[in-house]
Amino acid sequence: MSWYDGTLTAAAGQLKAILDEKLPLNDFWHIEDAGAGENIGVYHNYDPDNNVDYIVLISDNQANYASLALWAGWDSGAHAGTGASWSSATEYTIRKTAGAYGLSVLDHRFVFANKETKLGYYVGQLLRFDVTKNMPCMTVGDSTGDNNPVGRGPYATYVYWLCLADEVGVGRTVAPLGYSASESYFGNAYCLTSDGRYFLRETAVVNRTSLKLLGLLEGVALIGGDAQGLANLDTVTDENAAEWLALVPATINRGACLIRKS
Repeated sequence: MSWYDGTLTAAAGQLKAILDEKLPLNDFWHIEDAGAGENIGVYHNYDPDNNVDYIVLISDNQANYASLALWAGWDSGAHAGTGASWSSATEYTIRKTAGAYGLSVLDHRFVFANKETKLGYYVGQLLRFDVTKNMPCMTVGDSTGDNNPVGRGPYATYVYWLCLADEVGVGRTVAPLGYSASESYFGNAYCLTSDGRYFLRETAVVNRTSLKLLGLLEGVALIGGDAQGLANLDTVTDENAAEWLALVPATINRGACLIRKS
């Protein structure tokens, strides 16, 4: 795992510049189409031995947010996505705020943490139960929303959990296991133990149509509406000595989470 800390502004092109620099440092990520357009980032996550193949499109032409899309493929001649997709100019976004950010890059996914707004975003493969299936997902938010995408389920206002292809190859909305419309504060990721430690587990993701578990948000633990003593940017260490960063909104029902740094 690679973890990067830095700062950015809310200006156009800021997120693209970060991803252009950091994602290709991992052997399974590369820039697919450098000529796609000003402030347009096209990133290919490709690992055929592990059935990983999808495109992430970042449209970063405006201040305050970048639009995000998942595509099955890409035509570099036409500078356009091909095949299945999830795409929206203002609903599927990553918020940009002047100040600090964190970025976790793994072979098959990245997580962007906006430390100022306490919002986290997951983009890429789950830790899949069936590794023969290519099932990239994203948890994103509206361009003006302030609910934490990886700290809340898709029942929260302007939060979207989307899978490009489920276990039968169909695009679906997904959700954290244990969530329902009446359980918007339920946290299924961890609990404080009786001896003052934290028991952590990565968030399980369920297909809302088939009700089958697709996998886990790798390196992300949804807390929900009870931070159990954690403050924003606190860190905790799990039983494997891995460090996790807490994102805790000032209004707790916006959704807290932990992101693994190591």
